[in-house]
Amino acid sequence: MAPGGAVDTVSRLVGQQLSIQLGQPVVVENKPGAGGIVAASFVARSSPDGFTVFAADTGQLSINPSLYKALPYDVSKPFVPVMEAVTTPLFLAVNASLPIHSVKELIAYAKAHPLSYGSTGIGSVHQLSVESLAQQTGMKLTHVPYKGASPAAVALAANEVSLAAASLSSLRPYLDSGKIRLIAVTTRNRAAVMPNVPSVAESGVAGFDVAVGIGFVLPPGASQSVANRLHDGLAKAMASPDVKQKLEALGWEIRAGSQQQYDQRIRSDAAMYRKVIEAAGLRVE
Repeated sequence: MAPGGAVDTVSRLVGQQLSIQLGQPVVVENKPGAGGIVAASFVARSSPDGFTVFAADTGQLSINPSLYKALPYDVSKPFVPVMEAVTTPLFLAVNASLPIHSVKELIAYAKAHPLSYGSTGIGSVHQLSVESLAQQTGMKLTHVPYKGASPAAVALAANEVSLAAASLSSLRPYLDSGKIRLIAVTTRNRAAVMPNVPSVAESGVAGFDVAVGIGFVLPPGASQSVANRLHDGLAKAMASPDVKQKLEALGWEIRAGSQQQYDQRIRSDAAMYRKVIEAAGLRVE
């Protein structure tokens, strides 16, 4: 993954404390490229001895296997889930010039007016969250992909697009200046950082639940004993007050659950995104 990105930042914060817990060096090696496919391919081909760990996000684990026509590794041999470390919600935002203050008003307005939405790229969580909402509510929206969160947020503030689902950190400057308006959070429950913003689910779209997650998995074939040892070390690292404080200051919500919980999250997200991708006819060569 790219240096300075979310996965890199989380990996380094957790890795420093994990090194202490395991009593051995933890080296974060960036392998950017192709939406995480370069890193995933490297780990998929690595020995499952516990010395190579994949810090991955929702895209690599739950979206790419359905989005891409072919991947340079065998997706029938899944990575071994160890722990979902953190998640962050996306916020549904509209340009402040629009008479839209809720999900209900968005749906009604979109059915009477042409609306476009911006995202960080084709197949991103940011696109698929809005696409899922549109599919469930009958909205017809035009997707405009941008090369990253910042350009997409700038476009929303400038009214080049009407709508976007994005992290609070990328939206905050334009929220503070009054150029955009938050109408909902994509997670099932309200976000602690914005408790007055309702969830999409409570706004009438039952069961809607989308978040960006970052976690740790091992190469296919890793043993349970190897996974257990890593999970124990990660649990202690994530419980460190210093790690928790720094991650929460960056807007991440601590998860640090069981291996089984992470496995279920990956599977349920994969099923949801597969349905959205197929219905939208998305496919990347």
